[in-house]
Amino acid sequence: MNQVRQCGRRFFVSYRRRAPDDARLARLLVDGLRAAGHEVFIDVDMPIGTDWAAEITRRIQWCEYLVVLLSAESIDSEMVQGEVRLARHHRRDDGSPHVFPIRIRYEGALDYELTSYLGRLQHVVWNGTEDDAGVLETLLAAAGRWQGAGDAAVDRSVGPCASAADGLRPRPSVDRTALLRPTGTLRLDDRYYIQRPADAAIARVAASSGETLVIKGARQVGKSSLLVRYVGACRRAGKRVAFVDLQAMSDAQLSDYPAFLQRVLGVLLRRLDLPADQLPAIESGLDATDLVESRILDRVEEPVVFAFEEVDRVLGRPWQKDFFAMLRTWHNRRWEPAWEQVDLAMVIATEPYLLVDSADQSPFNVGELVQLGPFSPAAVGELNERYGAPLSANECRALFDLTHGQPYLTRVALYRLVADPETSWASLQASADSDEGPFADHLKALLMLLHRAGLEEGMRAVVRRGQVAGNDPLTYYRLRGAGLVGKDGERVVPANLLYARFFRKFLQ
Repeated sequence: MNQVRQCGRRFFVSYRRRAPDDARLARLLVDGLRAAGHEVFIDVDMPIGTDWAAEITRRIQWCEYLVVLLSAESIDSEMVQGEVRLARHHRRDDGSPHVFPIRIRYEGALDYELTSYLGRLQHVVWNGTEDDAGVLETLLAAAGRWQGAGDAAVDRSVGPCASAADGLRPRPSVDRTALLRPTGTLRLDDRYYIQRPADAAIARVAASSGETLVIKGARQVGKSSLLVRYVGACRRAGKRVAFVDLQAMSDAQLSDYPAFLQRVLGVLLRRLDLPADQLPAIESGLDATDLVESRILDRVEEPVVFAFEEVDRVLGRPWQKDFFAMLRTWHNRRWEPAWEQVDLAMVIATEPYLLVDSADQSPFNVGELVQLGPFSPAAVGELNERYGAPLSANECRALFDLTHGQPYLTRVALYRLVADPETSWASLQASADSDEGPFADHLKALLMLLHRAGLEEGMRAVVRRGQVAGNDPLTYYRLRGAGLVGKDGERVVPANLLYARFFRKFLQ
């Protein structure tokens, strides 16, 4: 212990504040680490008036160890997910922080994103106060050993975090774990999935071959859930699917175009169960195209689907036009026998012309464009029925007015009403824009997103003046792509009443 005190480390504790066990253990760990001579950041220590999102980001970069408490409540917290995401991306870039997962009375599955970050890490289990001392001791011991080492096992840790039980681990190329609690992408059998006209469109495209599909919509309106259904329909039609999620790539991995292409080709090959080792150097889209033909199309007899999610991640990269020109080339080569049964699918939140402004090099102005927006009032009513009708018809209309039919927020509201007997519609409305309210994780995650993307001033101008800062169209489209704004005539306005109330408070 004395040796640890002489070499204090820097810790960030990530947890779900609203979960009593999580909050209690977090406080105990903070006190114990500090008593041992370490520096610890926990969000409750931030003074009033602190730029909350900037401080969280700064502290993630500052810490050497991220302690993340994983409970049935916290695994669905957008804030916990955002903090782990920032930590893992930062680690890829400069080697820290190390991540130390602690499971709080929870041995179940993690969602798709947390699985990708934490699934291979060993973890410690806390089942009650009798484990307090042991967990703290393990953490202190790990801090003494994780100096210059990577994420590693510790004495009391158990196996890697489960992502699904009994061999049912979801394949990242298709399924994403979804529980009753709203978490994002909905599984194919999720009873809370509401069909919209877009579902008929993707079924039609999946039934054909040689198609290009673009799914466009703001953040959290159901694009990924729709893509999952498209992929399922393609598989039922006998197609092979290779899925590339660009969100899982760090900024460092996206900085170099040849390295990016090498990674994309490796993912495509692995998703199709083809050898991905000993790939030659890939310097250009032409090299990548030749390898797709020789390593994939010449070896796979079935029709093939290349599906790309979060393609907005390449926006602003010096090579973005080259990449999309390559995809357009794949679309154009369907007159050749090897390419005639190749389908392309892309999910975007941004206006396509911001990605490629040359019509003959864009893969976004060919094929089928499917746009997703908010739920209609009727869809909100249907979802209310599936949750057991916790709201009256008039209250459903009030929920639509609060969220403007934003699918994720609508599901969160209904979940809160049925999961917490203490929550009434009146109390949910009254606390909706609070940083401790039913939408707090989501709203605080949006503050982090604005800070990281440099869009705080743009959003501040929207809530204060009804326009983006400097009337910059790029800022407007980025905010709209994030699902934060829309237009009311000539005015730029928050996308819903909830956002208007929250950002008016927290972007002063």
